[in-house]
Amino acid sequence: MNVLETTVLLAVIAYAIAATAYYLAVARHSLSKESLRVANLALIPGLLLHLVSIVVGSVETHTCPVASVQFAVSLTGIVTVGMFLLLAARFRIEPIGAMVAPLGLVALVSAQFLHSGSVTSQSPKIWLAIHITSNIVGVGLFTLSAGVAAAYIVQSSRLKAKRAEAGDRHMPGLLQLERLMRRLLVIGFVPLSLGVTTGAMFAHRLRFGGLDAMRIGLSYGVWLIAGIMIIGGPLAGWRGRKIAWGNIAGALVSLFVVVLYMFTPSITGGR
Repeated sequence: MNVLETTVLLAVIAYAIAATAYYLAVARHSLSKESLRVANLALIPGLLLHLVSIVVGSVETHTCPVASVQFAVSLTGIVTVGMFLLLAARFRIEPIGAMVAPLGLVALVSAQFLHSGSVTSQSPKIWLAIHITSNIVGVGLFTLSAGVAAAYIVQSSRLKAKRAEAGDRHMPGLLQLERLMRRLLVIGFVPLSLGVTTGAMFAHRLRFGGLDAMRIGLSYGVWLIAGIMIIGGPLAGWRGRKIAWGNIAGALVSLFVVVLYMFTPSITGGR
């Protein structure tokens, strides 16, 4: 077993421990501080090992991480997990780790089955790097915002059912969750917009049919959904659950676009 394989294996173990601990913490009536401590202690090395696996892999294959679909998929998981760790303690959203840790694990494992070659394009490499990096950051923030949206919906449902148990007090109130959800959405909209703008540079090189057409259409669809919720939502008086469900729908579509990139990794439409 070489260095890369060992690093990936250790990262998988750390992510698996973190995901299990987060789930056990959330599954109990009152959030277990012990489980959360174990989860946080496992997720941090999982993230670091995940990052090391990208560095080692890119060096071994002589591939720029932001010019490779394999590493881009992996980096999406890193951005989501990293942002979660930065925000979890401050905003008391640790239970969302039950979703974030498995997502990091899936991103890491999925990337191992992809070809490590660079994305091909005749456009300047700097624009390709900006395009991929922007999409990575945007999807990561959008996904994390969807996690907060899911927490909002759960909290709202329990309050309506008058089942606000002791464990719910470990999460922020609905107003705080809604504010955080909107902030992440607004921040994520900036790199998403940059990704859409720079992606137009490569549009003329694609074969408009099949997965390419679906990928482009869905990418613009995600951007429009985010824009409508940010700009049109306040004008239409959308609050709470409507924004949350729209956020979740947009994040699911954005993750599906990432999956489509796994099947059509080349900007030129080939493999």
